[in-house]
Amino acid sequence: MSAVKFIDVVKIYGKGEGKQVAVEHVSFTIEKGEFVVILGQSGAGKSTVLNMLGGIMSKARYGDMQKFVKELYDEGYEIAELIDTTDGTFMSKVEAKMLGLSGSSLLVGRK
Repeated sequence: MSAVKFIDVVKIYGKGEGKQVAVEHVSFTIEKGEFVVILGQSGAGKSTVLNMLGGIMSKARYGDMQKFVKELYDEGYEIAELIDTTDGTFMSKVEAKMLGLSGSSLLVGRK
């Protein structure tokens, strides 16, 4: 079982003529214990992918994520869980702190 799977992920900032595609149809899999490096030119979307991976889902910014996970199950999601990205599966606590991802979680789900 994969630890992380991105399938055809898209992230767009803004609307209309000001629209900026930050991540366009990105797919990848990270296996448990696998070490991954993200490389690319400036503006290629590396930080956006890391922020998406890291979850940036703090309670102050997004509210009670455990409650949201319960709501996803109530809506029929087969899987909905928050994964601690700093527990050693993805990176160490030191690496997370260096990347500004301390205390971050990844929300994964499948309907």
